[in-house]
Amino acid sequence: MEKVTDRGAETFAALLFGLHRAGRTGILELAHERSWRKLYLVDGTPVMYESSLDGERLSKTLVKADIVSEKPLAKIVNSLQPGETLETRLIADGVVGPEELRAHKRTNLERHTAVALEWSQFEYRFSDHRIISGRVDDALLPAVKPLRALWFAVKQHVSMDWALPFVTDPEAGNLRAGAKLVEILEAMEVEAPFDGLSEALEQGDKSFEDLFGALNDKSGHLAPLVWLLEAIGAVKRTAREQGALCLQLCTGKDIPGEAPLHDLAELSESASVTPPPPQSSAPRAKAPSRRPSPKDAAARNRTANHLPELLATARNHRAGKDYYGFFDLSSDAEQDAIKEAYERNTKLWRSALSTEGLPESGKADAQALIDAAERVWGTLKTKKKR
Repeated sequence: MEKVTDRGAETFAALLFGLHRAGRTGILELAHERSWRKLYLVDGTPVMYESSLDGERLSKTLVKADIVSEKPLAKIVNSLQPGETLETRLIADGVVGPEELRAHKRTNLERHTAVALEWSQFEYRFSDHRIISGRVDDALLPAVKPLRALWFAVKQHVSMDWALPFVTDPEAGNLRAGAKLVEILEAMEVEAPFDGLSEALEQGDKSFEDLFGALNDKSGHLAPLVWLLEAIGAVKRTAREQGALCLQLCTGKDIPGEAPLHDLAELSESASVTPPPPQSSAPRAKAPSRRPSPKDAAARNRTANHLPELLATARNHRAGKDYYGFFDLSSDAEQDAIKEAYERNTKLWRSALSTEGLPESGKADAQALIDAAERVWGTLKTKKKR
């Protein structure tokens, strides 16, 4: 089993892209501490998903989607016999219809296909298999598009502030379109203004700051998108090569892993009706590359020119969100993850506030973000207030 000790999001993105690109059939197994996830693929298309995480179990997602009430479902779960699945019982008891359950599973499959982006460290293995007949719903096959699911997960789990140091690194050089960029953007079903990204790059190599200005992004998702596209080789850098591991994984042909995963077998939910204790969300990954070098004055100037827009986008991105959403965290985030998000963001915004020549509007946005972060942290750092 291959271990990823850093840059986990980048590795997973390349891994999923490569399996899809190569049309692989088998099981992708991922383990983080005592948690695991499994993704079943047929010809590179995700068809089934399993997880040891309590919140991702079918019993939890049905309640969250308001399909089944919590108390009646708990009674059913507690009365399941060895070898009896929750799905079979729900349909047999008439609690959920087959079509409604199928639609719910399809939605969850797409939502969870790339959720492992949140793991900064994990172990992985891909095993070629003939998918066991009866375990996979054929109706799922045409519905789940892995690249669309990957883009959805990036918007959920990769924040602008997390990706920004990587995509604005002046030592990486300018961005240029890869050979399959147009095709990949179409498969991801990117929304406006990102559908104009390939056309913008076809006009010549661009810095991220120039691209930001050309697309006029107001959502805060451009930096994560560029990070993703570079991770899977869809955009290139004039002075930075794609990482060797990601380059290997993107082909989908030489993915390690043949030995049995005893740790995953021991944790398999199919072996027991009773779920293990709930697992907390893993802390967000650290920024995937070095900070911009102070040596490149021209790059610093380009960044400074667009800094007011970046700050305005960051402020708009967080407006109206709850306290956890302000830091792009889930409501079950651990204290360490909250503290790390608070420190990382305030450091970035204080640095922006001290930038020479920043206009008053930019200063106001930076200060507003800092003040809001202080209020959020003042609440979330205390368990009682949380």
